[in-house]
Amino acid sequence: MVHIHIKYLPVRCRQCTSAVDVSLFGLSTFLGPPIVRCHWCGYPVETERLEWQQFPRRAKVWFLGVSLLYVILGGLLGGLSFDVSYELARTGEFPASWRFGAPSFMAGCVFWAALVVAIQVYRIRCSSVRSREQVAKPLRGSFFSVQLGLHAKCLALLILPGFLAWGGHWLWGMLAG
Repeated sequence: MVHIHIKYLPVRCRQCTSAVDVSLFGLSTFLGPPIVRCHWCGYPVETERLEWQQFPRRAKVWFLGVSLLYVILGGLLGGLSFDVSYELARTGEFPASWRFGAPSFMAGCVFWAALVVAIQVYRIRCSSVRSREQVAKPLRGSFFSVQLGLHAKCLALLILPGFLAWGGHWLWGMLAG
């Protein structure tokens, strides 16, 4: 049996202990709102993140390097997710091997790599807008925000299509047969 250990580092609200931010493997770009409102109790929580204008040159280079890593990993994992989802929807079974040259793999690579680039550019833009505000306000925490907790949200989005494809194939088989 294979055990996979994923290091999960949450930033928790001091009031209610709800997780307001998370990083996997301790890897972060450090870009984001320095203070957010807890989505559960509304208490302001410091995130240990900085706005883009606060980044020194070395931090911007770090951000770009980690973002490049995210683009590569997003493309690879997105390609695998698309291909596995396609095969699960088509046959109801996992592919026998990784199909790195398959059109579904390539489509997933391009889609996810482009999505990661768009998200990172959007995060810089949001940070710049926040920096221009006269009074810094805590960002309202939201599940749908791409400002915090992206690792876990993207991981869920990479896994979800496979489950939906398998479930759709199973349901189709039940209804047809």
